[in-house]
Amino acid sequence: MVTAQLHQLSVVVASRNAVKINAVAAALQRALPGVTQLAVSGADSRSGVADQPFGDAETLRGACNRLLSIQPQQQGSLLVAIEGGVGPVAPLPQGVAELLAWQPRTPINDAPASQAQQLECFAWVVVQAPSGATSHARTASFTLPAAVSQLVLQGLELGDADDAVFGRVKSGHGSGTVGKLTGGLITRQSYYEHAALLALLPLCNPHLYPGFDVSS
Repeated sequence: MVTAQLHQLSVVVASRNAVKINAVAAALQRALPGVTQLAVSGADSRSGVADQPFGDAETLRGACNRLLSIQPQQQGSLLVAIEGGVGPVAPLPQGVAELLAWQPRTPINDAPASQAQQLECFAWVVVQAPSGATSHARTASFTLPAAVSQLVLQGLELGDADDAVFGRVKSGHGSGTVGKLTGGLITRQSYYEHAALLALLPLCNPHLYPGFDVSS
């Protein structure tokens, strides 16, 4: 990986959420260590999608819309947006499920887990260089507990469902569901940070990705 040598870089995250802003700042510090003056700030943005995006397409569209909503006021800056979403867990390949003799049951209709609608959690990160070139990357995904999935399917946002199931307050501004389930091994910030690093790869290798040289 070739990292650009920069004196300063202005970055605007399309969110006021401190977790997202800190995740982007941490990713940039690791990806572009040559930057001597890194200014990362947040901005109000609009996703243009449901409060709880469902599926990859809607979630990615929400992240792109957030960038579009702040573009006019942030000319010359590197823009980053993060949008979290949920979606159905991908089914096992045909024939594989039958090989797994044990099928755990879930509280949802007391149906086998393979038959109940299980949801997974993920997020999309979109980066736009001052040139207009864009890059995006997806976090890893993980299956939500049945109790959380059920509340989300009933209309709650993931953060609210998390609060209800685990007895927390504003978990979406803290360690997040991933932090709770991993016992802090992966926090919401570190979860976003890895995807942000992948979305920033073109800036680390501008000789391979046209439009991402921000050294000038």
